[in-house]
Parts: sequence; structure tokens; C-alpha cells
Amino acid sequence: MPRILAASRDGLRELDDRAVPGAVHHAGRAVTTVVQGGKQLWAIVDGSEVWHTAEGDGWTRLGDLEHHQGTCLAFMEDDVLVGSSEARLFRIVGEGIEPVAAFDRAEGRSTWYTPWGGPPDTRSMSEWDEAVYVNVHVGGILRTEDEGETWAPTIDIDADVHQVTTAEGLVLAVCAGGLATSTDHGATWTFRSEGLEAPYSRAVTVCGDAVLVSA
Repeated sequence: MPRILAASRDGLRELDDRAVPGAVHHAGRAVTTVVQGGKQLWAIVDGSEVWHTAEGDGWTRLGDLEHHQGTCLAFMEDDVLVGSSEARLFRIVGEGIEPVAAFDRAEGRSTWYTPWGGPPDTRSMSEWDEAVYVNVHVGGILRTEDEGETWAPTIDIDADVHQVTTAEGLVLAVCAGGLATSTDHGATWTFRSEGLEAPYSRAVTVCGDAVLVSA
């Protein structure tokens, strides 16, 4: 049966396809984000804890990011990636968490920044075929096609990307200047702002043949 999962300040909430409320997981605790793979769920709870469930088996705490705040989750082959504050990236290994060392050495890392002078964050991630795209704010979008062994920059850092997502044959990014799209795995980008009330865009998703942008 179709369902909606909504991460909230008061747990992970389930709704059916008519938006009727159902179970609440981690009630009373803040859930930052959740990702689903088959019948399994992974969630970031209380900022830094990573939890997992194979539906019906209850939730298992996999570990804590300790000095970092979890921001996003994504799949990479058989692994799950966890993005965090200070532009870090971690990998869930078995029932533990380890840093992705190659991401800490990514090309251009020393030039990443924030407009307010604080450390940048790993803000969003998405997958297309063998590639995984990681958005750093502000640090552009990095791509790996070898399960995280190497990372290549794609879009210009100063595009100020706020979210990256993917659809079949398409990479989309919302930026300070509107919507950016790529059909060649991020090698080149097309920027659009026509029709937006304001070009500064924060979120994007694909629904059927439509692209929905928050600006």
C-alpha cells in the first residue's frame, strides 16, 4: 500500500495515500530525514544518531556522528551514505558508521565556504545509475562513479546550490540563480529562471513529467 513518510521535530510520521495519519516512529524525538530501500528504512534522529529498520523488526541504532549533525541520506550501490555538517560524508558499514576518506580529500575542498563565514555543510545527495551526486553548501556538486573512491567537481561552486536531485537521464539543482539541469552526468549545465517569481531557489523534485521548484 502506498504511504507517505514525513520527518518532523516530533518523530517520523506515516500517512496513507489519502493523508490519513498512521504510525509515529521515534515519537518525541526530532527526525531530520529518512531514506527507503525496499522494505528497509534509515533515519537521522536527534541530529546525529543513525537508525535502521527492516520493517517489522523494530529500529536499531547504528551509531552516532558525535561532533557532527546529520543532514541527508542516499544510496551508493549496497551502502548508505550520510551527509553532515562541516561538509563531511560517512558510510554505513554493517551496523557501524565510518567516514568517507576520499571525500575529505576532494578537489577544491579548500575553496568551499558559506556567505556568513561558517563551515559549509553537506546539504543534499541523489543517485543516477552508477553515479552519486553530493551537494555542498557552498561547494557545488561532487560526483562519484566508483563507489566513493574518487570525487569530481561538476557545477561551478559559486552557483550556490541548495539541493541536488535526479530523475532518469537528468540531474537537477536549485541554485541562487534558479534551476540548473544536466543531461550528461554533470559535465555541462543549463540554467533557467524564466517563470520563477524570484530566481533564488531552495528545493526541487520531479513528479511525473513535471519539475516542481520552491523559489
